[in-house]
Amino acid sequence: MSDTTIIVLAVLWWTFAVAAISQAIAHEGKMHWRVIGYCMFWPTLLPVLGVGLIYDMSVKSSLRLREDLRNRRLLKEFDEYMRERKNK
Repeated sequence: MSDTTIIVLAVLWWTFAVAAISQAIAHEGKMHWRVIGYCMFWPTLLPVLGVGLIYDMSVKSSLRLREDLRNRRLLKEFDEYMRERKNK
């Protein structure tokens, strides 16, 4: 890796960390060490957040939809519709 690439990556990391800390201060009013840690080590959290986002989009959203249908008492109709659609 060239020196220029390393410098640009360091500037990007530092800029994002400072912006994240300033946003955390503005919204919370009181800083916690955990928030500062998240802001400073955000590149290490990106893979975890990516996997979590994909899981949330695929699995949790379908569970939320089924729970919503159950709460509206429409789940039986939905299950019947899916059985009819599957048998066609």
